[in-house]
Amino acid sequence: IDEAYAVKLEETSFINGIYISGANDTRVTFTEPGIYTMTFSLSFKNPTNDAQSVDVWFRYHNGTTTADVPNSNSKFTIPARKSTGDPSYLIAVTPFTGYAEAAGVWVEVMWCTTSTSVVMEQ
Repeated sequence: IDEAYAVKLEETSFINGIYISGANDTRVTFTEPGIYTMTFSLSFKNPTNDAQSVDVWFRYHNGTTTADVPNSNSKFTIPARKSTGDPSYLIAVTPFTGYAEAAGVWVEVMWCTTSTSVVMEQ
């Protein structure tokens, strides 16, 4: 609960100037400096009887420092399950535009939730 996890990335729609990297395929690395727009689309499942919250934000590494990107957090509320065996789902989609000041910098999409029962589905 409330522990940050990096999202494992499986594909990009447009790969001009970026590539997926890192030991667990969690990083988007930029090949050139510039302004980039990234949009994530994540599917969450809530099997609990209560509404749950999920926070999703970007974490940035500029070659020397890793930090959460200010003002990049989006909070989503997943409704309580509909009935036993019928969980609720939420597709979280948010665009974000930022500046990569040099080649080799990377970002990760991070997430945390209010319940260990909430999962991200593929």
